[in-house]
Amino acid sequence: MVLGIGLLRLAPWSRIPAICFFLFRIINTLLTFLLPGTRARFEEGIAVMQASLGQQSAPRSPMWFGPVVELSIMAVILWFLFTQAGVPCGDDDATMAS
Repeated sequence: MVLGIGLLRLAPWSRIPAICFFLFRIINTLLTFLLPGTRARFEEGIAVMQASLGQQSAPRSPMWFGPVVELSIMAVILWFLFTQAGVPCGDDDATMAS
């Protein structure tokens, strides 16, 4: 929450921690979905949850859809964080005069 508020206010201190956070999220997502047996563990967890609720198995979307969307969004955010490094933050008297 602090990083988000810092980014919204264009605080210079929030840029580097935000980059580290999103790089960690990308690595975490890749490890979670690329390790062997991920799909089987996911299916087992869903089956246990549905059995405890007394529901029958329902068709699910492909497992790759969520990570692809998440990685795409994080890549766009990182792209903005890297490319907007030189953008001045806050109101400068020099920019107001022009």
